[in-house]
Amino acid sequence: MEFVVQVLENVFGKTYDEALKLVIEIHHNGRAVCGIYTPEQASRVVDRVAQLARRNLYPLSCIAEPTS
Repeated sequence: MEFVVQVLENVFGKTYDEALKLVIEIHHNGRAVCGIYTPEQASRVVDRVAQLARRNLYPLSCIAEPTS
């Protein structure tokens, strides 16, 4: 959980308390909205999270979905 909190703080700019709330939501629901970005920004964020997860050997995934 601490790795996910760090990702939320460092990549998504969340405070520790915001990150912790999102981790709990992810734990209960399997997902959470971490931010709203342009398609280009979202692609960069998804790539950054994937790189961090791979580098640190965590099975964390991040997806970008269009808003409706």
